[in-house]
Amino acid sequence: MIPICIIGVPNQIRRRIEQALEGRGILPSVIIADVDRTGKLQLKPSPKHAAESLRQYCDSVEGGYQEAEIYILPYAPIPIEVDDELLTLKDLEAQVIELGMEVGGWPYLHLKRPKIDEAFLNAVTDALIKEIVDAGDTAPLPSQCIHDAMQFSRNLHIVGNGIDRCDEIASHRHWFVNESMAAFCELIGLLGNVGNLDDFFRTRKLIHAKTGGITTELEIRVDGAFVRSESHKTHLKSGDKTTPQAAARIYYQVLLHEGAFHVFLMYVGPHPDTNISRKIDVASGK
Repeated sequence: MIPICIIGVPNQIRRRIEQALEGRGILPSVIIADVDRTGKLQLKPSPKHAAESLRQYCDSVEGGYQEAEIYILPYAPIPIEVDDELLTLKDLEAQVIELGMEVGGWPYLHLKRPKIDEAFLNAVTDALIKEIVDAGDTAPLPSQCIHDAMQFSRNLHIVGNGIDRCDEIASHRHWFVNESMAAFCELIGLLGNVGNLDDFFRTRKLIHAKTGGITTELEIRVDGAFVRSESHKTHLKSGDKTTPQAAARIYYQVLLHEGAFHVFLMYVGPHPDTNISRKIDVASGK
C-alpha cells in the first residue's frame, strides 16, 4: 500500500477517510483536528504529538523523504512545531501539498465561528478523495458495477428492486460497491469454499456483519421448485454514524444448490430502515 500523511482531518470523518483510501491501496497516516473549548478546529491531541506523528510517518516511508507525500487541510492552524517539521521536510524534497478553501472543490469554513455540519464533512471527504486519488481512478456508478459483475458471473442475482437506490450512495462509497461485487464474483467462482466469510471479506478490506441493521427474508425457488425460505441480517457495510447516503449497505443471501453457488443481492443502497421480504425463482442452468 502507498503511505501518505494527511494533516488536519476532522475527527468525525477520520474512519471514513481511512476506509475509502485503504480500499484504493493507499495507507493514510492521519493527524486529526477537533474542536477546542472555543469551537475552533485545532490539531489533536497536541502540537507536540502532531509533530511526532508527522516525523514518524516520514521516517517509515521506504525510499526516503523524497517519497513522502503530505497533505495539509486548510481548516486548522498549523502550530509552530509542525510548521518547523514541514519546512525541514520540504528541504529534504518531501512532497507537501497545501490545500486551500474554495479551490478545487474544497468547502469554505469560517475559522472563527466554524459550522462543522454533515454537509461540510461530506464535502471535505469528497474533495480529499478526489485530491489524493487519480482522476482516472474513479469508480463507476454502483448500478454499473453491479451489472458488470452480473455479466461476469451468472449466479449473481438482483432480487426484485434490490438495487433501485444503489446510485444514491455517496460518491466516496462507490469503490466499496465495486470491491464488494468483485468479492462476490470471486466467492461464486470458488463455490463458497473460502473458509470463514468474515476473514474472506476482511482480507479484501470489506466489513462483514451478521447482526444489527435490518432483517432480510428470502424465499428461493429453482426452476419453480421450492428450495428454502430463510431470514438473515448478513451484510457488507461502509460507514457508520454518518448520513444514510454515506452509510452504504449491501444485504445479501447465498445458496449452494446442485453444485452451483449463488449470491442474491437483497438490497444495495444507503442505510435502510425497514426489513425486506422477497421471493426469487432462478434457472438451474441445466
